[in-house]
Amino acid sequence: MKQVDGGIVLFDTIYIGDGEVPAGILLTLRLLQGETVAYTNVGTAVIDYPGEYELSGYNVISFVAPKGNQLNYIIRFGNKKIAYIQDEKSLDNDEVSDMDIWYVTQSQLKDVIDRRELGGDVKIVE
Repeated sequence: MKQVDGGIVLFDTIYIGDGEVPAGILLTLRLLQGETVAYTNVGTAVIDYPGEYELSGYNVISFVAPKGNQLNYIIRFGNKKIAYIQDEKSLDNDEVSDMDIWYVTQSQLKDVIDRRELGGDVKIVE
């Protein structure tokens, strides 16, 4: 994980954030829900709407937090399964289990994941 202006870059190909998309990114996941999924720049996919997507070799499930318009993500590629979670209620989603890596936006989310014994490596994104 690399912190960049307005977000983070994962595996040099996924950008999660609302800032300017860094060069070389194949998949952009926005933090807030938009009106519809947007596709920009040939070869680059931008997801800002809940749903399940198969893009650039990634399986992405995007879902909205129970309150508000914050997006949470489950990303599968190769043999990896990672989650980007912005609120505790989103941990109750049926798809959120058996993650290899958790990226969470609040330190208390790490505590909840540990308490629930959900496994995986937890990284706090600030």
